[in-house]
Amino acid sequence: MVKNISKYSYVEIQWHDIEDSSEWSNLESLSKEQLPIAVTKGYLLDQKNGITKLFRDYIRTKDKNKDTFEDIGSTVIIPTCVIISMKKIKL
Repeated sequence: MVKNISKYSYVEIQWHDIEDSSEWSNLESLSKEQLPIAVTKGYLLDQKNGITKLFRDYIRTKDKNKDTFEDIGSTVIIPTCVIISMKKIKL
């Protein structure tokens, strides 16, 4: 199904990522740890049921219309509850 890229907002999302460690430590060090903030940019597909879905790449259709596409790549799914901020970026 052919889609028009202009129907999707290009966004930057900052979100809390999970961090783990398998090395030896102590309680004092662990109590000082904070979650890292990840930054993701891409086209916002949707936000439903606590999930935010983005795609970063697309392949233009062969009809030479630079704004239409069928296939996407580099998809990202983020739990909406860990999002700190989201802003639209004008391309």
